Amino acid sequence: MQIEVQYFAVLADRIGITADTLELSGDATVAAALDALAERHEIIQVMRPSLAAAVDNTYVPPQHRLTDGDILAIIPPVSGG
Repeated sequence: MQIEVQYFAVLADRIGITADTLELSGDATVAAALDALAERHEIIQVMRPSLAAAVDNTYVPPQHRLTDGDILAIIPPVSGG
């Protein structure tokens, strides 16, 4: 399956792009996608414990199963005041 991955804030800045595609096995989860992305981008490996994920605009847990064509947003922690 192929999914679109969107990066935001510090992730987009450090990786240098805001979106990418990722090929995964047919039974892949968000956790598997994060594993694959951590191999590509060190910042994802470093920040992984604090990252949130959303699929098609809905926050999901790491065990959420992905389907072909999903849009996976990787969201770093944010703060404001």
